[in-house]
Order: sequence, then C-alpha cells, then structure tokens
Amino acid sequence: MKKPLPEKICLVCKRSFTWRKKWEKVWDEVKYCSKRCRGEKQVVSSSETTHEPLTEPDIQRVIQMAWEDRTPFDAIQIQFGLNEEQTITLMRRELRPARFSTWRKRVHENGDLKNRQARGFKVGAFKSRNQRSDGSIK
Repeated sequence: MKKPLPEKICLVCKRSFTWRKKWEKVWDEVKYCSKRCRGEKQVVSSSETTHEPLTEPDIQRVIQMAWEDRTPFDAIQIQFGLNEEQTITLMRRELRPARFSTWRKRVHENGDLKNRQARGFKVGAFKSRNQRSDGSIK
C-alpha cells in the first residue's frame, strides 16, 4: 500500500495542499499552494501583522458589508482594519469564482455607492429614519 503524501496548509488561502515531485528538494521552504497565493502573500501578511486574524463570524460580516451597496469600504476598514484591496482579496478567497465576478461587476457598476466622498459617510452606526432613539422600530 502506498504511503500518504505529506500535507501543509497554505498561508494565504488556508487550504491544505500535498507534496509534489517538483517540491522534493525544497519542501521545507514551500509555504503557498499556488503562484496566485504566492502573489497575494504581501496583502495577507500586511493585514495580519496590524490586526488579529479575523474569526469566521467576522469574515461573514465583512462579506455581508461588502455586498451591501450602501456600505463604503471605509466602514469595513474602520470596523475590521481591512482596506479596499484586502477586502477584495478576502472576497476572492471566500467566494466561488462566479459569485466573486458578480460582486466585482456590481462594485464597478455602483462604484459611487462604495465611495465615501460620494456618499458622505460618517463614522458611526447606521440609523434608519424609522428607528427610535431607544432602538425600537416605529
């Protein structure tokens, strides 16, 4: 019976990858599963050095905020410490390719909605006109 191949976890996409013949001499130095992940290493490393890694609920909230047209990238940066480029990288990593393409197209078409200067974004919680000061709805 054949022995299982050694595995590692990619530092960028957090997926496991197995040993390959071409890595035979440098397996101890291999950190990334693909050229794409190796290219994105700088974006990920800069975000992880300044902030704690995001938890799964935080990642889901960032994805939700990124899909919302009314939420600018600055709001994501203030709340989670991810700039626009890092948010795009996170979306690319977490979404299926077709969903990511749809999201990018939507962001480009509605670019002014994600732009803080065009929206007049103010730091703070969003509050609907129908919401009372105690948090209940009219």
